Amino acid sequence: MLHPGVLAELESARAAQSAAGANLFLAEVPLHYEIGGTVSADLIIVVAASPEVQKRRLMERRGLDESIIDKMLRAQWPIEAKVERANVVIWNDGDRSALEAQVLTLARQHWQA
Repeated sequence: MLHPGVLAELESARAAQSAAGANLFLAEVPLHYEIGGTVSADLIIVVAASPEVQKRRLMERRGLDESIIDKMLRAQWPIEAKVERANVVIWNDGDRSALEAQVLTLARQHWQA
C-alpha cells in the first residue's frame, strides 16, 4: 500500500530535478528488488554487507535479538541476488573510510565532469 505512493513521489522528484537542469539524481530505495525493481534508473548501486556484519550492526545499533534479525533478513532478497543484479556494488563490511573511498571512486568513474 505504501510503495506506490512513495514511488510516485520519487518519479515526481526525479522529473522536477531533470526539469531544473540536474544531471544527477540519487535515490535510496531500500527494498528496490523486493518491490519488483520498478524504479527507473540509469545505474543501480547496491550497498552490501555480509550477513554477519548486518547482524552485528543490527544488534549493536538497534538492540535487536538474533531471532528477529534472522526473520528480517529472510524477508529480504539474499544479498548475493542483489549483488548479481546491480550495476555497481559498494561493500560496506569495513569502516567508514573504506566506504567513503569506494563512493569517491564511483563518483569519479561515473560523474566526473
